[in-house]
This record gives sequence, C-alpha cells and structure tokens, in this order.
Amino acid sequence: MIIVGLLSSMPAMIIFWIIKSSLKSKFSNSKEKIILSLYSFLSVWITFYIVDNGFITRWSEQTIWVLIYSLTIVLGVWIFELNKKEITE
Repeated sequence: MIIVGLLSSMPAMIIFWIIKSSLKSKFSNSKEKIILSLYSFLSVWITFYIVDNGFITRWSEQTIWVLIYSLTIVLGVWIFELNKKEITE
C-alpha cells in the first residue's frame, strides 16, 4: 500500500507544481490557494477512488485516513506562504 501511495503521489505532486507555477502571476494569493486546495483534495480522493475501485459505500478506518490525509494537504496549502517573487541574483 505504501508503494501504491508513493507511485500515485509522484504524478500528483508534479501536477501540483505545474499548476502552482502556471498560476504564479495570474491570480491573487487567496484564489491561488483555493485552486490548489481543490486540486489537492480532489487528487487524493480520485486516487482513493481508483485504488478502491469505486466511491465510498460506508465509512471505514481507511476512509478516515484518506480524509485526514486530504485535509492535511489542504491545511498545508493554507499554512505555508506562496512565494510570488522570482529569485534573481
């Protein structure tokens, strides 16, 4: 299960980085964080859907962990500051 999580997280992180870099100057911080939060939450639940072969039919311990994981990622998007400045030397 850890290997499946690792393999499914890598493309999601790359897509997250691509979305973040493409939104760098187009939106305000709050709109950018909302978009990144929606993507983060959906990517976790889509992965859960693919691995579990369907939507949630009943609450289980696995469902609670997926909910905690997705909410942790969304909180991380809001806690950490987005760097909008380009680094120049």
